Amino acid sequence: MSRTTYATPAQMGHILAALMPTNALIIRLCMATGLRVSDVLELRTAQLKKRQTIREKKTGKTRRLTWPEGLYEQMLEQAGRYWVFESRTDPRKHRQRQTVWKDVKKAEAVFKRSKALQKRQNLGTHTARKIAAVNARKRGGMAAAQRLLNHSDELITRLYALSDLEVS
Repeated sequence: MSRTTYATPAQMGHILAALMPTNALIIRLCMATGLRVSDVLELRTAQLKKRQTIREKKTGKTRRLTWPEGLYEQMLEQAGRYWVFESRTDPRKHRQRQTVWKDVKKAEAVFKRSKALQKRQNLGTHTARKIAAVNARKRGGMAAAQRLLNHSDELITRLYALSDLEVS
């Protein structure tokens, strides 16, 4: 399986418009914060605060973040009893990352057929993390992207923060 690729703002606008509304919110949160989709999906409703500390599932590292204003309100509006993003079939479980990924892949297929995406592009939930890194790099340089992604290795950060240079 090949790595996910970057999507331009226009391309990602198409994808977001085609996603189910809750999945679009999840992807927008990943794009705004640089969090992995699994970390967004594991947010508990009772612990949700405007400013909070998140422990990243993959690395165990913590980071403090402030949710973007409009996105925070949308999270609160649709939050379930236990999870901010509930499973469709069992409210005691959170939505699965595969559910969000499948929605992105369906949208990707539509926009590849319409030529809004290139055939070689491979979008997924991790594309949102690449977009966040590129935006951070453009605003504050490589160090800003590295902080946003909570990376200790600058070389790994470069894979994300320079991914916009791969798309023409």
